[in-house]
Amino acid sequence: MVGLRLNVPFRRFWLASTVSDFGSYLTTLALSVLVLLTLGGSPLDQGMVNAGRWAPYLLFGLFAGVWVDRFRRRLVLVVGDVGRGVLLTTVCLLALPGCSRFRCSSV
Repeated sequence: MVGLRLNVPFRRFWLASTVSDFGSYLTTLALSVLVLLTLGGSPLDQGMVNAGRWAPYLLFGLFAGVWVDRFRRRLVLVVGDVGRGVLLTTVCLLALPGCSRFRCSSV
């Protein structure tokens, strides 16, 4: 156990993994708050957002896996996390009062 604490590449990996996981869990919470409180959504809207988060895995997972295997793993992870951060920041900025006319409405 002491050897892992002294292993610099492992510490970098552990820190990056922790930050990525924290971002994933924070995204789930932030999207819930955004839909329910900021946009005035209903529980049905929240369910639709959660389903929409998982739909790409079901639709594109196998194809994306084959395609991504052709690139370096580190590059794919970094580009994916940065892209997700930019996209979520954009969504949050658009949800600021006065920036969007979108309001959730369940059928």
